[in-house]
Amino acid sequence: MLPNFSADELRCQGSGELRLAHGFAPALQGLRDALTLAYVRDGMGADEAQSAAAMIITSACRSPEHNADVGGAEESLHLTEGGLVDGCAAVDVAADAEGDADYRERLIPVARERDWSIGYHSSFLHLDLRAAYGHDRVEFDY
Repeated sequence: MLPNFSADELRCQGSGELRLAHGFAPALQGLRDALTLAYVRDGMGADEAQSAAAMIITSACRSPEHNADVGGAEESLHLTEGGLVDGCAAVDVAADAEGDADYRERLIPVARERDWSIGYHSSFLHLDLRAAYGHDRVEFDY
């Protein structure tokens, strides 16, 4: 589907549905590419930077039923339908606050520069593009 993301990792874990908001897929790949470049600028070789910039998606698309099952917000940006935008415009990325501190330190400023909203959890980062769809960019804690 994308150079660094498969359709399977973006699908709803409940229904298998894959419905992304218009422009979300290239923006997600752009974020990954920008993160890789940040590692290269810090002196890593290209192959090492590609590996270091890997984004492990723990949640992307969610059907309304699956969203309810996992306790997601009613207007979640993960929703494939019925959310704030038409299709999924969010991912959760594995990023343990202690074990992945360096990864977080690199990803967060790159995401901010590209106008992504960020939700902070001890075991993951929520990233969404609400600002691209007419909503204010925010940062929040779970």
